[in-house]
Amino acid sequence: MALKEKLTEKEAWLAFILSDPGLSAEFFWVDEDGEPFRLWDYQWGLFDSEHRKEIVISARKVAKTETITARAMSFPFREPKKTLFITAAQHVHLETLLTRLDLRIENSWIHRMFTTSKTTKPYKRVFFNGTTVFGRVPQKTGVGVKSLHAQEVYADEYQDFTDKAKKELAEVFQARGRRFLCGVPDIGADAHIKRLLESGYRVVRIARMFRPDWGPDLKKEKVEEYGSEESFDYRRNLYGETVEEVNALFPRKDLFNILNSNRDDVQNVMYQSVESKYETGFLLRDSIYRDDQGYYDAFYFGIDVGWSVSPTAIVIFGEKDGKFHIVKVLKLYRYPHPELRAVITQLVNEFVPQFIAIDATAGGVGFYQELARYHSNVIGIDFRKMEDVGDRKVYVNDLSIEILSDLIMKRNLILPYDIDLINEWSSAAANRTRDGRLVYSKGLHTLDAARVFSAGLFYSKTSKDWTFSRKLVTYSFPIAK
Repeated sequence: MALKEKLTEKEAWLAFILSDPGLSAEFFWVDEDGEPFRLWDYQWGLFDSEHRKEIVISARKVAKTETITARAMSFPFREPKKTLFITAAQHVHLETLLTRLDLRIENSWIHRMFTTSKTTKPYKRVFFNGTTVFGRVPQKTGVGVKSLHAQEVYADEYQDFTDKAKKELAEVFQARGRRFLCGVPDIGADAHIKRLLESGYRVVRIARMFRPDWGPDLKKEKVEEYGSEESFDYRRNLYGETVEEVNALFPRKDLFNILNSNRDDVQNVMYQSVESKYETGFLLRDSIYRDDQGYYDAFYFGIDVGWSVSPTAIVIFGEKDGKFHIVKVLKLYRYPHPELRAVITQLVNEFVPQFIAIDATAGGVGFYQELARYHSNVIGIDFRKMEDVGDRKVYVNDLSIEILSDLIMKRNLILPYDIDLINEWSSAAANRTRDGRLVYSKGLHTLDAARVFSAGLFYSKTSKDWTFSRKLVTYSFPIAK
């Protein structure tokens, strides 16, 4: 739709708000009690426009319906003359979703005014600028969505779609379209999630504990309702876990329990997670600088160097009152070594870390040696090495996980409320090979940077003594002095 006149400043702001799902919801929605609607903190991450293919595999009652509704109401202002398709596994699910959407539109004067026509069977709503919203159920064979093509597709209760319905739904997507799928985990979900990851999906996992109303009383009520925290239905509906998650190094339920019992609200306000692609010319600017105003006593760096399409992950840890906090997470894609070294140097000048721990295994040796020429406190971590621990030798690879696990379980590492970070860490698994060595999940860059940091603690003279007792490796030792 061409504009005949330049927008005024107020009109430009209105257009911006209407096209943003989160802002639009907070500006135009009203709660049932008449108060202005407010999103929960984790919901803002579900409106990330960088990802065109997403699937939310989550617990029950984490506002998936509201998230889809907010996306749908902003769609006409983001994609004029395009088509949005909303679907669900069964009519009862779709009817609930579309009724919620209609209610929100009818209660917002500006969205109501922009609607030109609406039919209910099948569902179709047309907006003033030619944007159309369809709603249909694919049915078991997928026949309900045949011949449809849409710029964006939102699917609820995705776990209940048949294989044929999923295949037909895939044909609805246009090449540059956006896909947003929601569901709870089910038996066999891990294999399907893996396929989606391989095809470029961002997988988001949300637990019930992210809701602000979660607390000891509600937890007790749910434990009584489901019989046990260990029951599959409890883990599925409250933690968003799949039944296959049996070898997790950091079980999601443990991480969420720790998050809620050992939180630091100041840390959550200051915490930053930034992704930067070198070819886009994005400058890190504010992410480089320390902005804690003296809150932390000391800083430490853990760096996992990436190659090709994998990012270099830099995790900055702050120490306060004897506990470590994750302060910043930087993921730098395809940065040449000179530019990467320049970014690290800027961070060093700003934070003055006690040490810079960097992965020096195999291909990482070259950059470690290069960085060590410029900074005297660089510690190279070779995960293939073995170190004397008590009366036995232990691979540094295993040692790093044990130290990190100990920090987390003893509440000496305080984690931020970062959905992507928690999802990544809780997906880490370990399997033992025939020769007795442990093999860990690959491609978990933030976790690998944290492992580098924990191994740096082992070698650092500034660290305290540690004692470990875990299922996979059991030993007790003082940190090397």
